[in-house]
Amino acid sequence: MSDTNIDTQTILRVLSERLKGKPLNCDACGTSGWFSGPDLITHPILQHGQQINSVVIGGPYLPLAAMTCQVCGNTKLFNLVKLGLMAPFIPAADSIPPDDLPKR
Repeated sequence: MSDTNIDTQTILRVLSERLKGKPLNCDACGTSGWFSGPDLITHPILQHGQQINSVVIGGPYLPLAAMTCQVCGNTKLFNLVKLGLMAPFIPAADSIPPDDLPKR
């Protein structure tokens, strides 16, 4: 699945399935009311050889959903690829520097 319009209920349903019904309580206040806005968060993934303090524009990223507690504002990030809600980002072969291409 690769839908960027993933709503709060979909994320909570998948989390409930993965947690086998165990409640997803807030670490800070203990309540279980969560909200995710309409926008996703993307976190850049450093590729082999990139400096840790470098700024990454374009390239591979990790799609995340920010689930925010409706009581205290505590926010958790969930990996949408791991939850099966988005396909992993796979860069085009021509966008990978030749030294980083897999050897055949």
